[in-house]
Parts: sequence; structure tokens; C-alpha cells
Amino acid sequence: LPVINKMDFASICLKDTLVSARGAKSCQARNENGTKITFVLGSIQEPVTSPFGATSFTEGEGGRKTLEFSLSPEQEQSWQTFDAWAIAYLTKHSFRLFKAIKTEEQIRENYRSPVQKKGDYRATLRCKCNCEGSNPVRCWDVNRGQVELPADLRNTDLVAKIQLSHLWMMSREYGFVLLCTDLQLRSSSAECPFEETGAFGGA
Repeated sequence: LPVINKMDFASICLKDTLVSARGAKSCQARNENGTKITFVLGSIQEPVTSPFGATSFTEGEGGRKTLEFSLSPEQEQSWQTFDAWAIAYLTKHSFRLFKAIKTEEQIRENYRSPVQKKGDYRATLRCKCNCEGSNPVRCWDVNRGQVELPADLRNTDLVAKIQLSHLWMMSREYGFVLLCTDLQLRSSSAECPFEETGAFGGA
């Protein structure tokens, strides 16, 4: 599985459900040895792009934004394999995680994939990224030097390091949060349409 070749499904464990002060339920995702689960999306030869850049859908998100990456057909197929694993895992551990025995059909009905697919457009992988505050997403250039996060990530070739953070639960729905921790900026296809001088007729 080229897109998630560093994520071994067999070693993924969801810890017991935690409830925050606000009543939000979640389960941390970790490897069998307790370490965080990370993988790299894209490569130097085949970078990925973000069609919408980092966006906020609600005012209350603060510095945490949504970042969607376009997937190739092969990458989309790999994430379908991830979804199949997730549904099987949640079914097997439903009583521990949800305090109720659920069938595979029930899990499938309420599971929300991190992959979005609309019409004939390319599928996208929905991630979160911290643009400010503690643990903001780190950006790197092609020479491994750290750079500032661009104001607009559209039209930029990217390689992303992503953490499989936790399972969220809201009402009857649930799904995984993917947290983008690092971005390597490969190049930008955006160019200024104006010449250096005389852009507006000159003086």
C-alpha cells in the first residue's frame, strides 16, 4: 500500500474511550508499543496537492484548520483498505469502545471515512493541522530547511507527514482524526501575472 506503507494495520490499537470536560468522546490511536502512529503522504517523485488549502469551517476551531489532500486512484484504493480495517476493528471492539455490541452493518452505517468523494472529482483525504498555538504544523523546503507556513497552500506541491491521532465520537457518528504535523513544500505553480514594471501602463 504505497500511500500508507508505514502504517501497519495489525499493530494499531485504540485505547479505551475518554470523555472530555465538554462531554466529547474519543479514543487515542497508538501502536502496540504505545508510540504514535505516523505515515507520509506523497513523495518527492509524486507529491500531493491541497485543492482548497487550510480552511476553517467553524469560528470556534481557532488555530486548528482542515487540510484536504487530493488522492490518486491508487491512494484512494489504499484508503478503502484502511476503511475496511477500521470497520472490522470497531466491530470486534464495539463493546469496549461503545459500551454496546454492534454488528458490522451498524458500524458501517455510522462510520465516517476520512476520504471525501464528490462526483467525478478526485477523492480527498481530510486532515487537521494546527496553524498556531502549541505544536503548530512545521514546514520545510526541499533542502530540509524550516520555513514559514504559506498563507495559501493551493497550487503547491507537497509531501505531508500525518499522524493517525484518535477516533472521534459525536452523536451516533464516529471516525478518525488525521493530524498533519509536517509539510515539505516542493514547488508552487502560481506565478504573478504582472511584469516588474509597467503593469498598469507605466508612468
